[in-house]
Amino acid sequence: ADQPDAGQPEAATFASALTILTTEHMSLQSARAAATSEAVSRVSIYLTAVSAAMVAAAFVGQGRDSSMATSFGLIVLIGLMFLGITTFDRVLQVSIEDFSYALRINRIRLFYTRQSAIAADQLEPPAPDSAVGLLHAYGVRAGSWQMLVSLPGVVSVINSLIAGTLLAVALSAIGFDTAPAD
Repeated sequence: ADQPDAGQPEAATFASALTILTTEHMSLQSARAAATSEAVSRVSIYLTAVSAAMVAAAFVGQGRDSSMATSFGLIVLIGLMFLGITTFDRVLQVSIEDFSYALRINRIRLFYTRQSAIAADQLEPPAPDSAVGLLHAYGVRAGSWQMLVSLPGVVSVINSLIAGTLLAVALSAIGFDTAPAD
């Protein structure tokens, strides 16, 4: 069943392959759009929670009861760390899925351009059939900076700031002086 009938014309086999690949291309593009939407939504929810916590902390900090402010800070910061870690993990997973979809779409685009001179003239040339080639074609630079400007990188930087603040509040709560020395 996997092999075409010996009597089936090659043009019909090619047309079937083209239909299948076009459908797969559209399915992969839809999956990429859904993945991107999920990643952006998760990061938006996280940043909204961080912003709301900062506003709430400003209000609580204006009160006279420092133990209440410390307790509030510990509770909220622990919650933000949980949300931040889970956001980072899922956004990283989604980024990897998206890249996998992009590689598969690129392979289909390679097929289109190899099979049709008209397609080759009209389409942007596909990237080489490799992860490195696709990254280069997308303008992704090698190095640590590129990781920081990705969604998972941004979330990890914010998580680090929250972790540092949580540590300072926790140390202050147990009596450790966290103020800088003069």
